Amino acid sequence: MADSPGGGGNAAPMSAAPRWSHRDPVEGGNPFPAGDARHARWDEATARALDALGRYDDALADSGEDTGDAETWTRRWLELAAMRFDTWAGRGLAAVDGPAAQQAYAAWLRAYTANWSAYAADTCPH
Repeated sequence: MADSPGGGGNAAPMSAAPRWSHRDPVEGGNPFPAGDARHARWDEATARALDALGRYDDALADSGEDTGDAETWTRRWLELAAMRFDTWAGRGLAAVDGPAAQQAYAAWLRAYTANWSAYAADTCPH
């Protein structure tokens, strides 16, 4: 686990748990206390992330592209994994407001990347 992406150690540690579902990789909700400026930014960024994930699902469902072939499945799987990773990683930027926050976010992002790599290797063997 890494410190909060806002840095400074004044928020609860955050997990970086990858999931195939759209569930938030940060356990326990907003890691910043009410009254902290990052709390509101985090909530707003979370709402934008959830909206983006929903739009992606809607577009995927509307595409009607279900050929059942391995190439299409692989392409969609990679797009979905990248989209989820990028969406949640991007949300963390909302709390970056200085050098300490940048370092904490970079540490969280490294953990998230490592966890995703291990998770993908475990859940999608060759």
